[in-house]
Amino acid sequence: MKTTVISAGLMVLAIGWHASGAVETHGRGGGLSPYRDVASSPAVDENTGAVFIGTQGITAAGHVTGDGRVLMLDGSTGAVAHSVTVRHFPWAIITDAADNRVMVGAAGCPQRGGACPSEAPTVSVLDARAGAVVRTVGGVELTPLHSGSLLVAKPTPRVLVLGCDKDGVRALDVMNGRLLNSTALQGCATAAVADESVGRVIVGSGVVNLQTFAMTSMVSFVRVSDGKVLHTESIYQFLNPAVIDERRHRAFFLGTIPRGEIHGQPTIRVVDTRTGAMLQIVTLGFQSQPFVLAVDSRAGRVFIDSGGGDNTVYMLDAATGQLLRRVVIAADAGGRILQTLVDEPSGHVLTMNGATDGITGSVTMAVLDAKQGTVLHTTRLGVIAGYMALDGRTERAFIFSQDNATVSILDARTGSHLSTVSLGKPIVEESPPDVRVAVDIRTSRVFVIHHYDGTLSVLDARTGAVLHTLALR
Repeated sequence: MKTTVISAGLMVLAIGWHASGAVETHGRGGGLSPYRDVASSPAVDENTGAVFIGTQGITAAGHVTGDGRVLMLDGSTGAVAHSVTVRHFPWAIITDAADNRVMVGAAGCPQRGGACPSEAPTVSVLDARAGAVVRTVGGVELTPLHSGSLLVAKPTPRVLVLGCDKDGVRALDVMNGRLLNSTALQGCATAAVADESVGRVIVGSGVVNLQTFAMTSMVSFVRVSDGKVLHTESIYQFLNPAVIDERRHRAFFLGTIPRGEIHGQPTIRVVDTRTGAMLQIVTLGFQSQPFVLAVDSRAGRVFIDSGGGDNTVYMLDAATGQLLRRVVIAADAGGRILQTLVDEPSGHVLTMNGATDGITGSVTMAVLDAKQGTVLHTTRLGVIAGYMALDGRTERAFIFSQDNATVSILDARTGSHLSTVSLGKPIVEESPPDVRVAVDIRTSRVFVIHHYDGTLSVLDARTGAVLHTLALR
């Protein structure tokens, strides 16, 4: 299975977002809510199969109780092996298997109205084997988005912390967390990708005034070895999300429609990761706002949803950025594409659709040919969309429903519905769904967090059977 590498590198990108006049957070599954103890998505260490989860106690009134914690779980049983104290709200965690390190971004105080102490965000470096904190660096500018806000890359032993303004790019030593240097960005980072083969990072950043909608944005070309910004280019669109095709040294940024823009259209910006040059701007030709962006390097294709309720995916050539075709997944299903996963070895792309509000109506999973974009199979499930996960080793897809506490197991090659397993309790209790799931291909386990009671279910990735349910509090 081709996935974004989050556990085999030497650099961390912690991405923040801010706006003039107000602060907002974006991204499905990216918010932090009261009454819950779980603050981060699970992160898996590919060497040991261990799973790391950030937790934070919160009272019924939404106030913080005690420090945040990072739990190190056994990858087979889910049992807690270590518990490490960190600052409040450890909202983003990634692993660096090459150096046996775990990086934790702690938000400080994301709640408003005095719900938690006034505290600056931090980045902590942990020893992945012992679970001990090596160093904690404070004074960083981070706004909690989601676990994808941390990105690992090679080849130098650096941790790049992407934040805001004068300290927009901070380079830390990955082994001891020591600050090496700091470089300014214009505004805050909104999206970033790393090309490990050339040691470069492409960062989208910007500032928007939420009263006037005036926007200043740019693309920055950053050298990994020292965090220096080598090249910048100004644009008039926020860039989020972003994906990379390292085979062709191409980065693809989704340019969103500015708020208040009536006739604006989203774009795909194609950047050469070796030079930082903007190669092409692809206008997508519709006025709804897309949310899903995925790349298949082997097939040389980029996939993006239409953002509307027409259940449509657009396919681009990864080498040229040319729009190749418009694919209607299921014309009679309604709703929009909620998630797209790429399985490069099989040459397939999986999409999950649901209603436009993300919480009503049934789910359709489709299997596409990654090269041609043709729909090979569609499977209609009588559940409300929650989240989709993929285990490339067992060729199983898992769709976690929001409404009836079940997980549907499907054959990722054919789309066939194999079985439905009850989890015994809802995954989420909010709208839209805020689901956090991790697949550990080393141990063939799926880890599912239940936000409403702070518990974790461990599933067998081959059968979907629930093996363990554990309290994380």
